Amino acid sequence: MTDSRDAVQEFTKTTNAAVKQVRLVAKDAVAQIDAGTYGCEAWGRSMIKLFDIMARGSATHFQIAISDGCCPTSSTGGATCGMQPCDPIPVAADNDFSRELSVAVPFTRVGGQVTIPPNLIGFKPAVLVAGATSFAVYLRNPQYMGASYTGTVRLTRVTTNPADAGFTDEVVTVVL
Repeated sequence: MTDSRDAVQEFTKTTNAAVKQVRLVAKDAVAQIDAGTYGCEAWGRSMIKLFDIMARGSATHFQIAISDGCCPTSSTGGATCGMQPCDPIPVAADNDFSRELSVAVPFTRVGGQVTIPPNLIGFKPAVLVAGATSFAVYLRNPQYMGASYTGTVRLTRVTTNPADAGFTDEVVTVVL
């Protein structure tokens, strides 16, 4: 698996299956309690079943993380799980100057009020070379994963000549 969205879907599928299994254990325990047959042995069996569900789910989550490249084996490893850049965002080319990317207006969750602090947003690449026509946004903290956000990205010309200085702002909506 190389697409973080696939990994998130697999995590969700595994978690939902575990919740379904836990519900069955709980329903069985309630039925035994109602029948007056839920004693120490039944309690122990329920705990073993719950531990098994947790252990198998955790092992599956770990396997998904490994196959998605979320657990690099070196300090120079890949992105943090699920925090890969969004799909490329097209912009008009500036054939004369490189442009530095920054957050002009913070990213706010679509349909909500959660705002990502600008220092937790990254760009790939951080600087667009002259002529480049796309960039991507990524998170630096998994706390904000799994939602769409709208924000404004500022593309500032990299120049030492004040006459050539300038910027453009791009309002973007991304899934992070």
